[in-house]
Amino acid sequence: MSTPRSCPPWSPSGCPRRSATDDPTRPALAGRPLGLERNGLGAGAAAEPRRYGRRGDRAGGGLHRHPGPHLDRRDRDPADHGQPDLQRVQQRRGRPRQLVWWPVKATGLNHVSVHANDLETSARFYEEFFGMRRVPTPDFGYPVIWLEVGELQVHLFDRKTEAPQYHHFALDVDDYTAAFKEARRRGILEGRPRRFPDGAVQMYIRDPAGNRVELDWPDSSTLDPAVFGELEQVDGPAEATIYSGRPRPSVAR
Repeated sequence: MSTPRSCPPWSPSGCPRRSATDDPTRPALAGRPLGLERNGLGAGAAAEPRRYGRRGDRAGGGLHRHPGPHLDRRDRDPADHGQPDLQRVQQRRGRPRQLVWWPVKATGLNHVSVHANDLETSARFYEEFFGMRRVPTPDFGYPVIWLEVGELQVHLFDRKTEAPQYHHFALDVDDYTAAFKEARRRGILEGRPRRFPDGAVQMYIRDPAGNRVELDWPDSSTLDPAVFGELEQVDGPAEATIYSGRPRPSVAR
């Protein structure tokens, strides 16, 4: 008969729990729940954290198969040499999660890259429609044009291929009405503009190569119904917003 596994630290109070003090062979972990040392969160972890693929798995090579929170300073107990404070993690996260070290954290989006059947035609489209500016481009051995848009870039590369049907990237614009009218005049508007629960609006257009480009606007109440007609409503919670994690662009009413 197999022995029942010990419960994790966040198990209900009715579940029997063992601590490292029950095992005299591990005095260095006294007072800490079992299992932390298997995650690289036991003694010495603050000086040299280990990154495993999953709990107790050292074969992950730093890749994590199970989602979990990225520990930051708020999760650590300074009185315990920087070790994770499980109770603090549970209270701040709102629900218990498995503690996992991420190998790297992305800090932002740098650029998007799309193909062009005719490189010069696509480049002129982005310059004329959006006011993008060409910037110096390295020599990749095949035709490429880099365009600057705000703090980011759009990269165009010459390939004779079909554009994906649903893949796209999104842009903010300074005049949504002008963008809507120009897209309709060029015949590249795809469907009707849609309004999100938080009041933001999106619409889709196609560039000369057929790539899908989303245009966003933060406030539907500033748009003239006589121009846009009835917006298609997208249901969902108001917290579901495309402006999460960044300032919502200000618009004139």
